[in-house]
Amino acid sequence: MMEKQDFMELLSEIRDYQKTQPEPMTREEIRDYFDGIELNDAQIEMICDYLKESGKETVQSPEGKEEPADDPDACETKEEASTEDQQYVEIYLEELSYLKAVSLEEKRQHFQVLCGESEEGRERAKEILVSAYLASVIPIAKEYTGKGMYLSDLIQEGNLGLMDALETFETAGIKVEESIHEAEEYVKRCVREAMLSVLNEQRMDKDKESEFVAKTALIYEAKKALAQENGRSATLEELSEYTRIPIEEIMDIERLAKED
Repeated sequence: MMEKQDFMELLSEIRDYQKTQPEPMTREEIRDYFDGIELNDAQIEMICDYLKESGKETVQSPEGKEEPADDPDACETKEEASTEDQQYVEIYLEELSYLKAVSLEEKRQHFQVLCGESEEGRERAKEILVSAYLASVIPIAKEYTGKGMYLSDLIQEGNLGLMDALETFETAGIKVEESIHEAEEYVKRCVREAMLSVLNEQRMDKDKESEFVAKTALIYEAKKALAQENGRSATLEELSEYTRIPIEEIMDIERLAKED
């Protein structure tokens, strides 16, 4: 088994090598580069994606110097997020390189064990299947990048979805006597739903925040308008009638605004 430092050095070398090539490396070339590490197809795809993303960072100038590939006025936050995601994927790839590859038949057998009566056997099967499908989480997570969450956070949520899929597999009513296709689709669906759930929660939080800001501004303008009109501070009842916001909600908004 390859040591951690050796794997990271290879990952860095292959990234630098890819940047000098006009065409992406083939999967066979990647396997040759990582000779000594048994990588499954999903892990190879992850390395391909990693090299693709790394290649976007810089381009070679005619003098051979690396220059920014993106607009120099690009958002700094986006660049920082990209760097953080890349570092996380490097670590993730490193950890996965130590996992033993699991064949389709072995996966099918372990899925069957999940529906068995042995608690000890089910726990061991879960451990093996989690390891077998961790590599499948990144490609799904990449589908949802650019929606307000770091890739690293999406992967973590996907991993939780993966574990939940295996915890609930026994009650899902899936048969794996001949094929594991339905089982794998169930796992991917749970991973995807976990990511979508946290994205929806984040979107709802942002919507609530935007609504809070808008109502705070409306109440402020209402106070100014009513004070100018009446020559005094507006009462809660007047503010409520003017803004169409319930009195209790106005009180909550003002209280939260003071806390901020």
